[in-house]
Amino acid sequence: TAIAFIPGASTAFTTEEQEANARLISLAPELAEALRSVVAVYDRVGGPLAVDADVTAARALLARLDGAA
Repeated sequence: TAIAFIPGASTAFTTEEQEANARLISLAPELAEALRSVVAVYDRVGGPLAVDADVTAARALLARLDGAA
C-alpha cells in the first residue's frame, strides 16, 4: 500500500524499498530528537574541531525539518 502518490514519480519500488522507506518515515521523529540531543550536548560541553562541520550540517538539517530554512 502506498503512503503517498507523487504525480510523475516512478512507482516501481520493490517491497524491500517500500518497507525501508516506511521505516525511515516512521522513525523520522525519533531520529530528529536524537540529532537534537547530540547537538545540545555538543553545544553544552563543546566538541572537537573535527566534528564542527558535522554539527553545522546537523543544525541545518534540523532547521529544515523545523521549517526555518
